[in-house]
Amino acid sequence: MTPPASGALTSIDASFNLVIDYSSLTFSGTENVTIEVCDIYAACTQQTFTIEVVGKINVFNAISPNNDGDNEIFEISYIDALENTFENKVSIFNRWGTLVWEGINYNNVDVVFKGLSNSGNELPSGTYFYKIEFKSGLKTESGYLVLKR
Repeated sequence: MTPPASGALTSIDASFNLVIDYSSLTFSGTENVTIEVCDIYAACTQQTFTIEVVGKINVFNAISPNNDGDNEIFEISYIDALENTFENKVSIFNRWGTLVWEGINYNNVDVVFKGLSNSGNELPSGTYFYKIEFKSGLKTESGYLVLKR
């Protein structure tokens, strides 16, 4: 077997299943894997298959909603693509711990934080805090977010 270009670890388990371990990587994307199998007479065959690897969520903690096309939203990569993260609740708090925005099933498209409160008011520049909870029971993620106008 040719090792995957991503650097993922590969092995064959006791039941002769191919195991590709991406757990220590941040790789996401398409990966081609080629397997060659040979019998005791050295007759070989090859098979190449393509797999799509979707990584864990990635939280970008800066937003500048000024209509220049860059960093307009609070981006959480893959939150709507992974089975254990697409059912979620994202909460944004100000520096005093007051909830200013909340969205159910955040998806970076129509359920997305754009620097506005839940009532539609523009929030001032500053440091905010986020909490991401998952219905699947996955560990809650939290951290800070810088909003700059």
